[in-house]
Amino acid sequence: MSSNTILFAPCDDIEEELKIEITDICTANINKQVIKADLEDNQKRWLLAGICLQSILYPTLRKFSEPVVLNLYNAMKISHRIHIQTYPNQLIKYPKPRTRLNYEAINNNHSIKIGRKPNVANYDYKVVNHVEFSKLFMQTYMANIDTFPQPVKNVATKLRTDVRNPWAHCNLGEWDTIKYQMSFQLMHQLIKCLNLNISDETFALAELTKWETNGFMFLQGYAVDQHVISELKHQTQLLAEYALKMNSVLGSTFRKVQEAMFKIDCDIRTVCTRTDNLELLQNEHETSIKDMHKDVDILYERTSSIQKIQTQQGENFNGAMTNIKEITQDVENLTMESTLKINRVEKHVKELKSTTEDIKCDITEIKEDVVGFKDYMTNFKPTGKIFFYSPNRSESFVAREKEMSEIKSSFVNRGNEHHTLVIYGLGGCGKTTLAVEFAWRSQEFYMGGIFWMSAESENALEDSIATLAIDVNTTGKDFRETFKRTLKWFSNLTQRWLMVVDNADEEYLSDYTKELLVGPWKRNTLGHIIITTRRESTEIEESLFVKLEYCICLSIFETEAGIQFLKRRTGRIDNKEDNAVQSLVEELGGLPLALEQAAAHIKSIKCSFADYVKRFEKKRIKLLKAAQSPRKISKFRLTVATTWQLNIEYISRESKNADLGTAAITTGEIILECLASVIQDDSKEIDDTTSVVPYGTTALREMGNKAFKDHRFHDAIQYYTEGIRSCSANNNDSKLYANRSLAYIKTKNFENALNDANSCIKIASDNWKGYCWKAYSIAELIKIGSLSSNMEAVGLASACIASHKHKPCLDEPRMKICYPNTEF
Repeated sequence: MSSNTILFAPCDDIEEELKIEITDICTANINKQVIKADLEDNQKRWLLAGICLQSILYPTLRKFSEPVVLNLYNAMKISHRIHIQTYPNQLIKYPKPRTRLNYEAINNNHSIKIGRKPNVANYDYKVVNHVEFSKLFMQTYMANIDTFPQPVKNVATKLRTDVRNPWAHCNLGEWDTIKYQMSFQLMHQLIKCLNLNISDETFALAELTKWETNGFMFLQGYAVDQHVISELKHQTQLLAEYALKMNSVLGSTFRKVQEAMFKIDCDIRTVCTRTDNLELLQNEHETSIKDMHKDVDILYERTSSIQKIQTQQGENFNGAMTNIKEITQDVENLTMESTLKINRVEKHVKELKSTTEDIKCDITEIKEDVVGFKDYMTNFKPTGKIFFYSPNRSESFVAREKEMSEIKSSFVNRGNEHHTLVIYGLGGCGKTTLAVEFAWRSQEFYMGGIFWMSAESENALEDSIATLAIDVNTTGKDFRETFKRTLKWFSNLTQRWLMVVDNADEEYLSDYTKELLVGPWKRNTLGHIIITTRRESTEIEESLFVKLEYCICLSIFETEAGIQFLKRRTGRIDNKEDNAVQSLVEELGGLPLALEQAAAHIKSIKCSFADYVKRFEKKRIKLLKAAQSPRKISKFRLTVATTWQLNIEYISRESKNADLGTAAITTGEIILECLASVIQDDSKEIDDTTSVVPYGTTALREMGNKAFKDHRFHDAIQYYTEGIRSCSANNNDSKLYANRSLAYIKTKNFENALNDANSCIKIASDNWKGYCWKAYSIAELIKIGSLSSNMEAVGLASACIASHKHKPCLDEPRMKICYPNTEF
């Protein structure tokens, strides 16, 4: 509903007489009527109590009592057979507390009469369900059922006595305020005693509270809205229908209630009619008020417009005067600002010139660094370089550009800050060669000099320090003094320098080596240090105190890089022998030291790559057979030993042919004796390798089996491979292929496992292991997507053949996983 109050702004200049006139127009013809029902207060209380009993309490009680009555009815069916009883053997009284049962209330028995008296002999005494059973207690009251909880019975009895019975007797004079409030209290109390579930109890109490609140408004004569009136009308109709129904069943007991409800219903209908009429009238008044408001708004807008025009004219005049004064002041301020800006511009020009000079200096320094790190690619020692101790660079250096870029970036980013970098990896993988190449390429970047320290032993370090001390005049009375004076000389250098500490591989570093690598003399120097070592990364952090992020791991050559190295080292750049070159790189495992030895041998004797591969394979088998403990030989150690053996044997032959005596042979034997530790971990010498009886195919297979049992699967593969190579072309051993196939499966190399399984089947079609390993390999290759799912049938067929030839393989866990439904 729209508000009828007219609000005026405090600053309005509207005259008081005009305000009064506007207010009178807006509030004219407003009829503030209140809708009230023409009922006495006792009637209202009686009506509200009846509504709450009928619409709230009775449904709640029915929900509570129904399971109790159902259980009691089922019990009575068993104990008294009330569902099939007949006259005169019917149950007359409920056992406890001997309450007489009202059979007139069921099966329409109230209509069976002789004259006006009930014809009890012809009554239908069969109680067919629990609802009919509950009617037996009408007038005798269900509260007499002894299975209800005592608190419920107590409150229900009081409610029946003090509320329900007075309400049913329709003694309207009794319904004063106290009785009305007591009735609501008892209804609240009874609902709480029923112990309903939370939702049902909350709903019932909320409905009871709602009618209590609406009843208060109704009783106090306050205006109630249309919704409340409609709900009151609806509940009155339901209550009247209930009274009519009960009157037809119980006779005169509810006649007074029916008459009272009829009268109240008529009054409520009259009130609803009046309410509808008043609502229509009210809507018309509101429409009129809205129209009046529009007229007032128009009048107010016109008045405001006139006031604004008058005010604006005055403001325009004042503004013109103010503008004149401001223009005058702006001219004066502009003159002062112009002077200040000119002074600031002149100052900025001077600052810009100074900044430009600084930028030019920075650019010059950057250019010097860039020029300083220009790759120096010649093999001649740089002229004018006083301190350059790097070994000669390798003419066959290839690849390693990624590692070279990492070293360059790490040092360039730190400029003149002290920084240490470690290059680590297997022996013979090219750590020293990479350090040498970086030293040569960066010699112009390190104007203070490039220095080389050999740390493979304490004596080697002393020689490196002593050599430098002579050149820089830091020699002392003993090595300790020389060492201290040389380190002091390093710390005083004013230009950037590089030091390479090569082969820091000793298990226990000497005190001098530790001082050189981690001593405090390096603090605040302009030096960069590269350390090469075979230590593991975790050991580097503990012993050399260099973080892992400043360590570069050098691995073996990739196949392509190894091919390029061999071609460049041997001078054979054509592609005719690419397959043989690739085979040699793979045989040597990409190890740079082994590749260097092989290339030197090939270049010296001018043999083909394919011939060298054959010689290498034969010599490797002999070394394996000659070793006292072949299972301990690693692939890389065996590779290096084999290449050295080939070179030494060639030197021996050439010495004999040239009648040079035994000097070269003796030298070779000494080298072989040193290389014994490469093959054997216990540092024992290899006896005359050429005179040892060779191992046969069976022995190599047994060695592989022993390695397999020890879970050294890669060593087992190597033994089986050598065994296969030792077989003649017409006498291949299917067991070697079968065993190597299983070893490949253990290392998850399923493709090679499948190839070996096929070779085994081709040699010996009755070997069940070949079919079994083939089935496993196909299943795994399908799982990782290397084979199409169409190959599953081939794998299943192989599994079936294997189980036919060797039934126990069906019990293997892997077979159950890969082929769970396989049966033969």
